Amino acid sequence: MKITLNPLMLVLKTCPPIALSSLMIWAMGNNAACAADPASLFPKTGVLLGAYAEPKTNTAEQATMMLENEIGRRFCLDHQYYQWQDGIPTSYETWTASQGRIPFVAWKPKDTNDLSPIRWSVITNGVWDWWITNRASAFKQFEQLTLMTFHHEPENDQDTPGVTNYGTAEEYQAAFRHVVSLFRDQGVTNVIWAVVLTQPSYTNPATGGRMQADRWYPGDDVVDVIGCDGYNWYPRDTNAVWTPFTNVFSGFYAWGTNNHQKPLVVAEFGCMEDTNNPNAKADWFAEIPNTIQQWPAVKAVCYFNFTNRPYPWNLDSSPASLAAFHAMGMNPYVYPPRPVTLNCVLSSGFATLQIMGGIGSTCQIEYADSPASTHWTTLTNVTLCNSPSVFVDSNPATGVLQRFYRCP
Repeated sequence: MKITLNPLMLVLKTCPPIALSSLMIWAMGNNAACAADPASLFPKTGVLLGAYAEPKTNTAEQATMMLENEIGRRFCLDHQYYQWQDGIPTSYETWTASQGRIPFVAWKPKDTNDLSPIRWSVITNGVWDWWITNRASAFKQFEQLTLMTFHHEPENDQDTPGVTNYGTAEEYQAAFRHVVSLFRDQGVTNVIWAVVLTQPSYTNPATGGRMQADRWYPGDDVVDVIGCDGYNWYPRDTNAVWTPFTNVFSGFYAWGTNNHQKPLVVAEFGCMEDTNNPNAKADWFAEIPNTIQQWPAVKAVCYFNFTNRPYPWNLDSSPASLAAFHAMGMNPYVYPPRPVTLNCVLSSGFATLQIMGGIGSTCQIEYADSPASTHWTTLTNVTLCNSPSVFVDSNPATGVLQRFYRCP
């Protein structure tokens, strides 16, 4: 971010990206801002571990904290699911962001009141533009970096012969593009958009799968991140065979890296116990770090911690499975330094730096007179105990016309 100094105040001139952690900047109440860069969401090396924590009889907040207590660490991504008229971002997103997690919001066009489908063509035709722009404004005011998908697993909800559901693949693409465009028109810069399809849609036809991803992909210009939901369905599904994590997601990885230069996210994954082998699920978890280290395009994995029968995905289904998940989560590649976003609020005389996310890590704030500088001066090292953390650069150097900040 480029800042010009005069004797009275800091004035925003331009806003070039200067570091992976730099997200946006405001000047004296104006809404001039850099667009969100997906790279600001992810570490340079390693993956973020996230989860959906089923509330059961608890609140969503309690469910998340209880699951974190079980595995002995904080999740980086917090995956939550909402229907169409839900007032996203909710107070839950405010809470989880304040805890240092990045909200991962799945927004489905299912009527909140009667759970009926809101067809994709209706959305594209503008009937709901008022509501989409309303939610866009809410996310803009929310300010926290958010990973978001419009209608995850759309291929499971398409029209079929004799059944009217949400529509066709082409209508889904158009609706996705329409929603993203309306958010951008509102100047929303903190939402990063993911398309999330199911594992069979990415599978190579040579292996007997259905290559559907091309039909459903909305386009590189509106998709920031490509996601996949995949599971080991053994032993509950008829004809299912035990499928290692590598086999579940190899088709997704091949499609994503061969067709698009986008970060990849395992948006949901899960495994059930093998009644014939009490260590099988634990071994399934144990394989994950080695696999994803060979897949550098994968930047995050989110577990679907759901316990309802007949699909008991819960990671604590046995002591061995819980221990293996804990070990997986503590692997350095799965527990990299937490990414942060750095906002600079311009006020009279000084720059106030707001550091969001990354709770539990240390942020080294640096400055230079050019984003291309080879000499960055350290202002301070901040241990992030809450989000946002605040640092005021109350002693700017005199005679400097530009100051660029970063938190690498």
